[in-house]
Amino acid sequence: MISKQLFTSQIWRKAISRFTETMQVPSPVVSFTLEDGTSFNVRGVRTFKTLLMLEAYGDDGDIMLRFIPYKNVSYIDLKAGEKGSQQRWFPVPGK
Repeated sequence: MISKQLFTSQIWRKAISRFTETMQVPSPVVSFTLEDGTSFNVRGVRTFKTLLMLEAYGDDGDIMLRFIPYKNVSYIDLKAGEKGSQQRWFPVPGK
């Protein structure tokens, strides 16, 4: 189960940094999939005690805030994304 600890420890930052180095991309596309099958790309994550505040990309490219309980997140994907397009990329911590 995904919890606040994933994002507040070094695990999240290291995973993103290693992914960008391995895939040789400036930053990854981060996609959250919820237990109901809904999936969306995010550009930012903030943690709270029982939920995440996600800066999510809408279908039209606009940014919206989504407040999601940790228990509703099924999995998170990191993808290389399309070269030359930074529209839906996630900022790498420390860069």
